[in-house]
Amino acid sequence: GNAIFHSKRAVTEIGVNAGYKKDDLEVYVSNDGETWTLAGAITTTTTSYADYSLSLGGSYNYFKLDVKGTQQIRVATLSLAFAQ
Repeated sequence: GNAIFHSKRAVTEIGVNAGYKKDDLEVYVSNDGETWTLAGAITTTTTSYADYSLSLGGSYNYFKLDVKGTQQIRVATLSLAFAQ
């Protein structure tokens, strides 16, 4: 499954504290919530919780988190950096 988020302020970077299984957490971005572009992937490297971040390469109002593989990733916290 995936999780879609909408922010009224444009987001430039996403941070997560994630763990449980080692897999890729793909981050897709959009400005309309309909057309998605892959911004990159966060590769979780441990089953313990750790902090990861991904610069989105621009400013977006929608983003989607989707596990690439078959493992489960648990997100403890999510942080956002907003455009100035």
